[in-house]
Amino acid sequence: MSSTAVSSPSPTCEPAAEGGSQPSLAERLQSWCGLFSTADGVRGRLALMLSCVLPMLIVAALHGVVVQPAEPVFYGDENRHVMTGVFFADMLSDMPVGNPKTYAEQYYLQYPALGLLVWPPLFHFIEGLLMTVCGTSFLVGRIAVAGFAVLAGVYFFRLMAKTHDRLSASVALVWFGLCPLIFMFSRQVMLEIPTLAWSLMAVFHFERYLESTRRRDLVLIALAAAAAALTRFDAIWLLPCFGLLLLARRKLHLLRRVEVWIAIVGAVLLVLPFYALAAREVGALHSRQATHSVMSEPAGFLAAKNFAFYLRMLPHQIGWLLVGLAVVGLSRLRRWDWLQQNVPYLAIALATYATFTPIAELDVRHSIYWIPAFVVMAWNGVTELARGRLRPYLRPAIAALVVGVMTSAALTAPRPTLSGYREAAEWVLKNSPNESRFLFDGWLDGNFSYHVRNLDPARQHAVLRGDKLLYGFICVPSTDLHEYAKTDRDIMDVIYRYDPAFVVVEDPQPKQVVATALRLRQVLREHPDRYRLEHTVAVTGESDRIGGYSLLIYRNLHRNPDPDARVKFEVLGLNRTVGAD
Repeated sequence: MSSTAVSSPSPTCEPAAEGGSQPSLAERLQSWCGLFSTADGVRGRLALMLSCVLPMLIVAALHGVVVQPAEPVFYGDENRHVMTGVFFADMLSDMPVGNPKTYAEQYYLQYPALGLLVWPPLFHFIEGLLMTVCGTSFLVGRIAVAGFAVLAGVYFFRLMAKTHDRLSASVALVWFGLCPLIFMFSRQVMLEIPTLAWSLMAVFHFERYLESTRRRDLVLIALAAAAAALTRFDAIWLLPCFGLLLLARRKLHLLRRVEVWIAIVGAVLLVLPFYALAAREVGALHSRQATHSVMSEPAGFLAAKNFAFYLRMLPHQIGWLLVGLAVVGLSRLRRWDWLQQNVPYLAIALATYATFTPIAELDVRHSIYWIPAFVVMAWNGVTELARGRLRPYLRPAIAALVVGVMTSAALTAPRPTLSGYREAAEWVLKNSPNESRFLFDGWLDGNFSYHVRNLDPARQHAVLRGDKLLYGFICVPSTDLHEYAKTDRDIMDVIYRYDPAFVVVEDPQPKQVVATALRLRQVLREHPDRYRLEHTVAVTGESDRIGGYSLLIYRNLHRNPDPDARVKFEVLGLNRTVGAD
């Protein structure tokens, strides 16, 4: 790792004064800066390790203060990411070598809360590997994401230690970990932090390959870029980033090397099988997300409002204080030497903006990849403000002030959490015979499905979804709503056909009101001879602006002696019907 040190003394550090007199405070600070910048040997390696590990321990300690027991509810996607990890754990246990596609469809029909094809599978596979050892707990998924947060921090530190110095990288690493979006997503089972980690790894080794052209870096670039692409489709932003780096460093001639094209072809071959499958199965869905969006707010490809959106969201990602410092830091780039030093970060920021600004689906998390660049710009702003003889005093003072402000913001920020779904799953499992079905209707069906599976390791029970059997939509009910059960009789017929032991509903509906779902609740209330309310679970907490409702558990009294063993419903994202026993 000593190779990450800059090859020339940092422009922000000066050697300590020599002589027999007692060094002043300023000289001690400069000496400390020099230790992190130029030390080698055992002392240098130890300094390098400590300068990377200590900032992470600070951030980890703050996570330990704010973390709390929770259910996978974040963004509505988290339960899918957890449940897909459980799927891979079960698949690794069952080893369905003969027909994995049939296995996946049967599994989805039993636990209809998977993200297969909607997202690439690498993180879920790694999560599943961990779950085969540690169990299918939600905590395992959070630990997996925390591990990727550490990887992201290591490569951010290594990149900045290479372009600046180790002391600067240490301070910036604390800032990076405390940025609101990074701090929040580092403890949620989402794909942004893993993708960011792989991306920073790819950028670091790309930058180093441009400098030294070592083949080991080339191999790591290909592997890291492929891993990012197999974690989230957002990794496409790496292509313009690499292109900008090649242009800025005047290294286009490297594209004439055979080894470079071998690496490119190798990365493509790693990614191509899944991407071809996803394009065939859900390509229309992803295309629509990019061009028209499937969310409730109307948007369009290259719409005028897109161009300012991510810039306006920057304070939500890094905080106003870092935004102000970053503006000062950007003004420093008028000097050629500073512009050259910050080429990787400018490429990261420009590539992120160019990739996500045009697409219709606007979301603050899409541009998480440029946060490292703006953190570095903020540190450049500190260097610009702390000029002249006051530099040894002002830089530590400003850095400490920023850490204090960001720590306060991290400790007081809202902590999205909901609970109640586990209690509902425990209750229905305790009060039903083996091999029962449960019909769930609500926004967070994935939470209920996950808990049913997690609390039933023998996998004897199954979950049915109201928004698959009674109605359907792609992402939100306001787009592409399909009604399959149009009358009260239709609803009762579906319940009788599949014969769930219990019907569980969120009441009132926490987000958009769906007419068919509202009719289901009326049917349950108005026919106590068929459906008896036996238990109510209060959903406590708040996440994604939902909370303050209950889970109503109705026992199905009108049982079918010969229920339909084959579950079948339309998957709108696939544009086809799936069904299996």
